[in-house]
Amino acid sequence: MIRIAGLLILPALLLSSCLDPVDPPELNEWGGEIVPFDEVTDPDRQFTGDVAMLTTRGRTETRVRLWDATPGVWYGWVVRMGGCLESGEPIGDPEAFPPFRVESPGGGEAGVGQGFATLSGIARTDVNYALELFSEGDEDGSLLACGDLELFE
Repeated sequence: MIRIAGLLILPALLLSSCLDPVDPPELNEWGGEIVPFDEVTDPDRQFTGDVAMLTTRGRTETRVRLWDATPGVWYGWVVRMGGCLESGEPIGDPEAFPPFRVESPGGGEAGVGQGFATLSGIARTDVNYALELFSEGDEDGSLLACGDLELFE
């Protein structure tokens, strides 16, 4: 019984380090550009993208968006503490960030895709955050791109 209680408390302690359960008096918003790592060496990985994060009403909402991407490709993603060069622990449960697929709305070669995640608790304003985008379905989940989130003040 003690072991089960410990398993339930550990995730809560990890989550509390990057998310604050108390709602701040104002709305906080972060944003950033997603930068592909291999856009020169692998033309199939060229795309444009951005990431946004918003805290409100005791929760943190995140969104990743890509355009000019290859249609049919699935991407995994997560928001972590730290920056692109010093990535830390994920905020919340990594399972809260569902993979998304790039679609081609006009039937052309350039597709668009976006993913959404809502986490209980609010992102702290004294912590840096970064989005990591990786290939979904690869055995190693290759990291493809990163985007530092900047707090808008």
